[in-house]
Amino acid sequence: MRKSLRWPVLLILAVLVLAALVPGFSLLHTGMSSKAHASGAASITLSSAASQPGTTIQASGQGFAPNDQINLYLNQVNGTLLASAAADSGGNLPATSITVPSQPTGQYTVVAMQAQSALSANTTLTIVPIFSLSQKKVQPGSLVGVKGAGFPFQDMIELFLDSTSGNSFTYGEDDYYGNISWSVNLPASSVVQGQHVIIAKSDTTGNILDFPVTFLPRAFPIVA
Repeated sequence: MRKSLRWPVLLILAVLVLAALVPGFSLLHTGMSSKAHASGAASITLSSAASQPGTTIQASGQGFAPNDQINLYLNQVNGTLLASAAADSGGNLPATSITVPSQPTGQYTVVAMQAQSALSANTTLTIVPIFSLSQKKVQPGSLVGVKGAGFPFQDMIELFLDSTSGNSFTYGEDDYYGNISWSVNLPASSVVQGQHVIIAKSDTTGNILDFPVTFLPRAFPIVA
């Protein structure tokens, strides 16, 4: 009987000695631990992969460490902070609102980084231009405000009435961030009352944006 107990006893003693000599050794290393570990396979998605500056989209994700804060950046960690939210108990990023920033047209990376676990994920956001006038009912020759965003970096933007086949009635350069903010006079002659379109054209990309307007009659004084 003593002989049959010798090997189990020696095995237990050997394990105890090894645990004392090797830092971090544990019986849990046999794979029987029930503690969950982050897989590192975090991912995020956007409700719209192509959006205009100023619009609101939703970011959501999964595979993050539970209950840890997630910061969403544009292009790189510690870049432009878009939003912050906490992962839920299942490691999911709930739908989080992001306002698309004013940046030149093109593809950008939205990066999600957790504050404590250092898990990260990214996806692509394409910024496309937006263009508008301060009013939809106008008169020939009237002064209106023109705003735009998301145009190519320091691009020449031309404005046309109804068609780009002729000459533009005004033009100018956008700023470093692809924005325009002008006050312009609309064409004063050869404009028929009714529905028309003001067109913004990018010289760099050739992209065209339309803004519908209604021209109302206007009486001009007679110069003697």
